[in-house]
Amino acid sequence: MNDSQRRLPLNVFANLGVLLAGIGVGVWQTPFLIDRLGVPAYGQIGLLRSISDYGMLAAFTMTACVHRFVAMGVNAEDWSQASRYYASAFSALLVLCGTTLLLGVGVQAWLPAWIGSPTEYHGAIRGLFMLMLLSSCLGVLNGPFMSIPLARHRFDLIGAVRLTGFVIQVGLLLILFAMGSAALTFVGWAYVGKECVVLSGAVWLSVAMAPKIRLALRHVDWQAVREMVGMSLWAVVDRVGFLLYFSVDLLVINLLLGNLATGHYAPITQLGTLLSMFIVAVTNVFWPIAYEHVAKNRIVELTRAVLRTTKFMGLVIALPVGLLCGLAGPFLEVWLGAQWRNLGPLLILLITPYAINYALQHLYSVTHAMNLVRVPALVTVAGGVLNLLLSVVLVKWTPLGLYGVALATGIALTMRNVGFMAWYISRILNVSVTSILRGLVPGMVVTAVLGGCGRLAAEWFALEKLLHLGVAAVVLGCIYMALCAAMFSRGDWGLLKTLLASRQG
Repeated sequence: MNDSQRRLPLNVFANLGVLLAGIGVGVWQTPFLIDRLGVPAYGQIGLLRSISDYGMLAAFTMTACVHRFVAMGVNAEDWSQASRYYASAFSALLVLCGTTLLLGVGVQAWLPAWIGSPTEYHGAIRGLFMLMLLSSCLGVLNGPFMSIPLARHRFDLIGAVRLTGFVIQVGLLLILFAMGSAALTFVGWAYVGKECVVLSGAVWLSVAMAPKIRLALRHVDWQAVREMVGMSLWAVVDRVGFLLYFSVDLLVINLLLGNLATGHYAPITQLGTLLSMFIVAVTNVFWPIAYEHVAKNRIVELTRAVLRTTKFMGLVIALPVGLLCGLAGPFLEVWLGAQWRNLGPLLILLITPYAINYALQHLYSVTHAMNLVRVPALVTVAGGVLNLLLSVVLVKWTPLGLYGVALATGIALTMRNVGFMAWYISRILNVSVTSILRGLVPGMVVTAVLGGCGRLAAEWFALEKLLHLGVAAVVLGCIYMALCAAMFSRGDWGLLKTLLASRQG
């Protein structure tokens, strides 16, 4: 048994712990900030985070690439090669971050007026924007350092560092708001504090685990930088499309509907973000399986795994989507207050398409394994542009308002995944597109059943307290388990064991 297999159970629990901590902090932080800052100000936080993500686009994609190059050197014990990519990536990221911060200083002067923020928020927004950029820079700079514990399969230590960061973030928020009057910049300082702790922990882990890898100027090689940039080119294109899907909605709402509407939409889209974190954590287990099948030219086995994983992912995503859709109104009331219950239909409209689209998320592992990333990246950008244009049209020329933005996102996502990606993978694997889409049916059925039962429970019972809502969720969870057990075949259980065994990838 190799080291990665021995550490598998601990690493799985570590990843799960970090995931749950991130979701927990997000769920707690939303009502905390709304209570202290107000709905309009809270909406500006998510908006500025989205804008800072655009500014850090190139740095984010290089951070993902450096893990691969450094890990290859570590696993081969080629310390010279590992040091070359390690130092080169850090130097390039340092230059990118410095340039981004300088540009941010120029942008922040006119940013509040450009995004349509109220005059009384202009000073705070400038400060928060720069703090958001700084925290993003600190986050990407830990990429080279984190690549070493990743190569060593020490997800437990990585998890401990990230959990400490969450504790610092929450602690700073509590201390700052307790010491002075509420200010938007407090949120930025909390993010900066968190990223400082994570970066410090990453540096310590890298030095302790690989003392032979040196961060020295003599190891900087711009040819290595060009290799990583070349690999990340289409990742940048794909990331642009991703941001157009998931980070442009708040900007459209702020410009066309005002900051109050942004504040109302931000918590709803925050739930979508937390749900996507969960799905990404689950979907990632399929990637090493796809890599292995492609490397060994086992296309038949890959096709079988793709078809079964579609069914598996559909059933996994059915639980959170079904619960949120069925208990949307009571959940928002318990989470944020009684005045938020009427936004239940908006949450349902935004979340429902996830049941279909995230069930197909694993298909992208096939294109990456076969190095066929250009066409999907271009389609993602085209879909993101469609989402932007459709959002503007539905908000500006229909009475849908916030619902128009959610509807546009659902339409654009479905066209990308169901309309294109399923067809594209069917061409690659030489199977019918219906054989891929057929796997969506069990998940859709379970989602509909849970959603329907949740709606009945919300109408028949008073689910106005956390305990009552929890009991309803447990009952619905039992219904879900029974439905999954009835739909799972022996082959499905075998795939689940394979996925868990490959979680280390």
